[in-house]
Amino acid sequence: MTDHEATIDKLDARVEQTEAQLKQLKARAKAKDGEEKAELDQEIARLEEQRGKAREKLADLRSAGADAADDLMSGTRDAWDSLKTAIGNAAERFR
Repeated sequence: MTDHEATIDKLDARVEQTEAQLKQLKARAKAKDGEEKAELDQEIARLEEQRGKAREKLADLRSAGADAADDLMSGTRDAWDSLKTAIGNAAERFR
């Protein structure tokens, strides 16, 4: 396995982790009502948009050759790390 493939595998694991966290956040939203539910639904929509952008970066990384991958690697990692942090912050905020 190349470094490029190993990094993609690690990012895939991050994807699964953030998907699980987002799923938990959606379950919390179902249990809320009123203004708090509306705020959480809005936050989830923002996070899903951010997730879409992170997925695009991961797709670009997958399709890039090993040489170009180095240039894309940092931005892709940053996108997923940022999403993970944002989901964690939302989970804390809407406990």
